[in-house]
Amino acid sequence: MGYKPQAFYDKRMETECESRGDCFVVSLASGEACKSRYKIRHVCGHEYEVAYSSFTSSIKPGCPACRRSKWARTFFKTVAKDKPACVYRVLSACGRYEKIGVSTWALEQRLIRLRAATPFEISPEIEVLFQGSSEQVVDFEQKALASKVSAGFSGFCGATEWCLTK
Repeated sequence: MGYKPQAFYDKRMETECESRGDCFVVSLASGEACKSRYKIRHVCGHEYEVAYSSFTSSIKPGCPACRRSKWARTFFKTVAKDKPACVYRVLSACGRYEKIGVSTWALEQRLIRLRAATPFEISPEIEVLFQGSSEQVVDFEQKALASKVSAGFSGFCGATEWCLTK
């Protein structure tokens, strides 16, 4: 069995995006052949990197920003509907990455959990961007993330929520 050329995988990614109708390939990000990673732009405007093998599998992962939005709306309409919430921002220690998230916890507790889950150093400061009801907080977070570019992390809890700072 011979190996297929890169053009075969590029065309398959284009076809997969067209069939979904909600995203398109921006560029080949890294790798070669079936181990490639592609930059994808979703109709929501969010760009993210995805491995060829996972994007074309039967699982069909979608836009991480949209998945997060659906999860957050469900969570904050049910479990946390009566709790005060806030949108926070925390930076990596190097300043290249930022995480904008929503929490119903005390921010000191949230920072402890972030440090435990994140494989790189993060700033000791956590900034409150907005406080309000659950519904308002989720809307604010989605607007804040709309213009951000994913840092492309994976493999740890909360990895997809890290973005590049400008």
